[in-house]
Amino acid sequence: MTANINEGIEDVTARQRRLVEINVVEQCLNIFKTGVVQRRRVHTYLESQKPGSSVKFSTPVIHAFVYEPLTGEAKKLPVNFKKYMETYSDVFNLYSTRSVNNPVKGAEPGATHQETSGTYVNGFFTTS
Repeated sequence: MTANINEGIEDVTARQRRLVEINVVEQCLNIFKTGVVQRRRVHTYLESQKPGSSVKFSTPVIHAFVYEPLTGEAKKLPVNFKKYMETYSDVFNLYSTRSVNNPVKGAEPGATHQETSGTYVNGFFTTS
């Protein structure tokens, strides 16, 4: 993701700001990968699918913000996390609605692919 990130940015300060923004996005993705966030997103997604549920979307919702100390402004980065999650879900075994809607054959009702074929180790899901 970070290859050629500073190509074409001549100003040193602008290059540093861009690097900070990319780091913030990467850290948000790291939060998405943690076991506790993955489990909660699966739980709230399943809850949102129930008729009459008050849950309308998966939580927690992760936001990418950067702070500019010179101006005191916080800037929300325009990041499409859904795209990142779809792109990297196979690499990191991330939660996806596909895995929740298509559980493994023979698994307990409501079990996801992740719950039936791997474990969480140090906050990351791994297959055995």
